[in-house]
Amino acid sequence: MQYIRALVGTALLTAALLLTGTITPHTANASSPATEILTIVNREREAVGAGPLTLCDELTVAAQRHAEDMVANNFLGHTGSDGSRSWDRIRAAGYDWNSTSENIAWGYATASSVMQGWMNSDGHRVNIVNPEFEHMGLYLHPTNNHWVQTFAVGDTCSNQPVRFPDMNADDRVTPADAVF
Repeated sequence: MQYIRALVGTALLTAALLLTGTITPHTANASSPATEILTIVNREREAVGAGPLTLCDELTVAAQRHAEDMVANNFLGHTGSDGSRSWDRIRAAGYDWNSTSENIAWGYATASSVMQGWMNSDGHRVNIVNPEFEHMGLYLHPTNNHWVQTFAVGDTCSNQPVRFPDMNADDRVTPADAVF
């Protein structure tokens, strides 16, 4: 029962934050980290015969919430400070999934460097090239280089534009690279 209350509470909080504009996904543009990563992801998927992914607003919201939680609470991990897991955050963002996964990293200054780190890790590579997935969300925290990449299949995305802030990697301090 506590678990259900926590999920309902998380869903209500997410809805309230989205409606008030406190959490807003950011629009991808041609030079954004999201579009660069999506291009690399789809190239890697094509090499193994998997179909392309599309960016999904709901998955991006879930990724953003987790990145902000990790920065605010000074940690790097797949379990949120509230005990949530990626599938909880994805469902709370409004995506009814059949299967999900998540890659996280800290300290990479560019999309190509974080993708290289993920592709050099067997577990992260499996998530990226998993032919089951159809949608991807991505969020890069603008001040702390916390990257969250979410994957899922199941629901239809809202078709809302996904917005990402313009980021200049040269303006960020790069801590030691970490991939989880």
